[in-house]
Formats: sequence, C-alpha cells, structure tokens
Amino acid sequence: MSNISTDECVNSCHSINDAEVLEWRSITHCLYDHNEEGDLSTEITAAVADAEDTSVTTITTSPLFEVVDIFALEELFFGHSVGESTRDCDGQVQFCYRGFRVTVTSAGRITVAEPVREDTSAE
Repeated sequence: MSNISTDECVNSCHSINDAEVLEWRSITHCLYDHNEEGDLSTEITAAVADAEDTSVTTITTSPLFEVVDIFALEELFFGHSVGESTRDCDGQVQFCYRGFRVTVTSAGRITVAEPVREDTSAE
C-alpha cells in the first residue's frame, strides 16, 4: 500500500505545535461507497463534523476544497475505468483539516484523528 501524505500536515494545522504532538488518536470512522448516493466531500465533511460534535453546516466556514483537491482524490481512488482496464489503486491520502488529520483509503474508509499532545503540566 502506498501512502501519499502532505509533509507539512502538522504544520498546516495552525493550532498544532509539532513538538507537542506525540501521536494521532482516531476519533471517528466512516465508509464511503462511491457506488451509492452521496459524494466523497460530503462524507469527509460529515466525519469531521462528527469529530467536532457539531453540525455539518458549521463546517462551511472553512471549505474542504481549500486543503485538498477532492475531485483528484475521487478520481484517484474511485475514477472510471481506463479503456478496458479497471483502475485498481491501493493506498491512502492524509491531509489536515480543521485541526484534524483526515485519512481516506482506496477502500473508501475515512478516518478522522486528533493530535495527542505532550503533557507539559508535570514540569
């Protein structure tokens, strides 16, 4: 499985200090089926809203298209056949959105993770 990730994922999440993040903790998952009604952008936005415990309508203040090319992602993993060959791609893409790390896999799994920060209160 190949991984395509933004190298500056942590740095692009403006509220996250790279030195404080120990790991990412998964907080919500969903499965996107490109053969069903709905689109990938809506599913990702709904997963992030679930992680924030908020409504999808509040997510519109920071549009998803500003951090990832959803059309390219859709085409990469779920695009049409090329000639007589099917497009078999196995991988994942990660990007930061609203302070979360979002992972989308070629199987349609969407995972939203939050940063686990170093506890500096004991010092």
